[in-house]
Amino acid sequence: MKKTIICILLLISVFIIYLINSNNKNYLVEIESISDNEITNGNGVVYKKENSDYYILTLYHIIANSNEIYVYSNGIKEKANLLYFDDYSDIAILTTKSNNLKVKKLNKCSCKINQNVTLVSINGKKTGTIKDLDFIVDVINKYGNSRYKSIVIAAPIELGDSGGIVMDKDKDIIGIISVMDEEYGYAIPICDAINIATKLEKSELNRPHLGAIFKNSETDIKGVLVYENKDYPYSFEENSIITKINNVSVNNISEFRNELYKYAIGDSVTFEYYYDGAFHTKSIILK
Repeated sequence: MKKTIICILLLISVFIIYLINSNNKNYLVEIESISDNEITNGNGVVYKKENSDYYILTLYHIIANSNEIYVYSNGIKEKANLLYFDDYSDIAILTTKSNNLKVKKLNKCSCKINQNVTLVSINGKKTGTIKDLDFIVDVINKYGNSRYKSIVIAAPIELGDSGGIVMDKDKDIIGIISVMDEEYGYAIPICDAINIATKLEKSELNRPHLGAIFKNSETDIKGVLVYENKDYPYSFEENSIITKINNVSVNNISEFRNELYKYAIGDSVTFEYYYDGAFHTKSIILK
């Protein structure tokens, strides 16, 4: 009789532990990106499961140029893979296999100015207030620049918050924390982020490119320097400086990409550029 009671108690304990663990699954994960020179930490949110893969929405600047990527949830570490990314919108998609995660629906597109929100990341929770809904963020970074519409939040954003979530009073996610300045934090609206992610998954986000690596010109000629030619058929000569796209001046990489991405693959675009002591023009069908 005594042994039977002990066995029953053990079974109950195991069942309770199972319930605790099953309810302890999470959709917000910590991301660790390991590159040659540094380790970067941030956040991501699990937005869908397909077969045995969990899909994680995060920001490209967290995992740019990484050699290895890991995700942590409830103390469990899993290997992750970079599936897609778009450095211009700063959106990236990771996949991982785990039994420690759950999926969060991301379909709340509405929010308003002066709305109180909760921000959650590996740094914990904090509260803030929405101050703007249509602020354009343009961030120069090591791979060019990112540009997107953002939600402006009065909140103490700090390093490690990137990729974290902005939640309304109903605990719906309305934004992904992206960058900060001395006074405000900025978040990508969740429906904008999911729209980019969906296009990436369907291979529908095909931005035009010119087959070269660019740098800001450091000469008296303002524009974008063709630093390395990738030998595409329509590439510019190395050390050319592109100064205009369809007669619109582009003084740096940010202006260059912002103007170039107004056009689609297949469009004919005229470039003005400086090379070998003279200005030239070239019309290109974008690919």
